[in-house]
Amino acid sequence: MGLVVASSACATEPSAAGRHEPSARPPATSPDLDPADTAPPGVTPEPTMQTASLPTSCDDALPPAEAAEAVGDRPVVELELRNPDDALLPSERPVIEAEVLSCSWTEPGTMVGASVDYSTLDPAQADRYLYDLSNEGGVCADSLGGTRCSFSRPGTVGAQSPDNLDGLFTMFCRDGVVITVAELGKPSGSLLQALTHRIWS
Repeated sequence: MGLVVASSACATEPSAAGRHEPSARPPATSPDLDPADTAPPGVTPEPTMQTASLPTSCDDALPPAEAAEAVGDRPVVELELRNPDDALLPSERPVIEAEVLSCSWTEPGTMVGASVDYSTLDPAQADRYLYDLSNEGGVCADSLGGTRCSFSRPGTVGAQSPDNLDGLFTMFCRDGVVITVAELGKPSGSLLQALTHRIWS
């Protein structure tokens, strides 16, 4: 069972300067479905859109067939939602305020693992957030039917910690859904893809 989210714009177009400007792009169609495959001869079909269905439990956050590759055998834990006062950018505050679920997969006794936060957001606010991330050094590009912005930082946890880990931080926006992913130590490279497959299947 999932939380169904109506499709809405949530993407950015690159400006002439190469940055991502806020925009109102129509929602992306699924790359996995081709309406032309079933349309009668001579008929141009309308694009098929998928409705986002967010998990309501961390146990249901990943497709079973992809979970092992995405997070290994790390146990999943549902976390408390983040405090909006912890926002690093003004445009991040609405994202945190709109969170509906927060999950973590961490190796016991360490900080190695990943956390995922889900938000449903007004598309104009989401576009502003992505625009600000690109101006803060995020590498942003169209991906998986939406827009992804990533940061990679060494020693994120800090030298005073026994787990002085590299971090990969990814913000993904599609159809009014914002997924915030933080991976410490060992990014799988497949977690975001698995998360999107679960929501837009």
